Amino acid sequence: MAYYITYGEFQQHMKDYFFRTGSRMQFPEMADYLYRKGLLSETPPDPMLTSEMFGDMDDDAFNKIIDQLPLELNPQISITPKVKETDIFPNSGDVFIIRHPRYTRPTPHIHNYFEINYVASGSCTFVFEKSKRIMQEGELCIIAPSSEHDLVIDDDSTIMLRKSTFDTTFFSLLSRKDLLSYFFRTILQDDSHANYLLFFSENNKWLKQIIHNAMGESYKNDSYSNACCISWINLLFSNLLRNYSKTLQFYDYQMGSDFSLVLQYIQHN
Repeated sequence: MAYYITYGEFQQHMKDYFFRTGSRMQFPEMADYLYRKGLLSETPPDPMLTSEMFGDMDDDAFNKIIDQLPLELNPQISITPKVKETDIFPNSGDVFIIRHPRYTRPTPHIHNYFEINYVASGSCTFVFEKSKRIMQEGELCIIAPSSEHDLVIDDDSTIMLRKSTFDTTFFSLLSRKDLLSYFFRTILQDDSHANYLLFFSENNKWLKQIIHNAMGESYKNDSYSNACCISWINLLFSNLLRNYSKTLQFYDYQMGSDFSLVLQYIQHN
């Protein structure tokens, strides 16, 4: 059975527990803790979202919107380093976007969907295949399925895309002749090796507006929200390629026999 709490309340409990005990919990552990304390509701809170766009809001105003959004929790589930689509995604959505909670305990994990992490402000520690790097404000990372990774968060948004519906939902990405399309095609054909793409977007205002609007759409739950969210993510990819294809960084670059992409890579690097 699912239980509910707002993002703001959940984050406050994470913060209070950390400052009270000096210890951190994983997300499922905090869900169990709140369930045992009787602090979860059986009915989701109404966030009172309107049809307005969220892109023009500053970070503080947008975070106030996020704080009132419902967070669905499933207490008493086993903690595993392998996270599946069915554990995360709402049944009706191909895209799911969250504000990653802070003060979580570092735990490397893998999953079977694509994850995109965008640092909205501050910085975070990104752990990938046992190596660490600091991601700064404005940076965006696309993580392939089956890649062991972890994030220690200051403040970021996490976008998750179903791998199981990728060929129908984001089909335009699979036919273009660019490095981002090649990355997705390669992973969908063989996801047995870890990889990521890292974009240095220099805190691009338009990029943040896209992510704000996509996140707002992912919580509206009407008959248009999934299609609108997919459209915003396609705009996100187009914006990244238009403005930042020359600065992207691969973790593992294997071009195979696609020589047109080899030429593009030489031009960009």
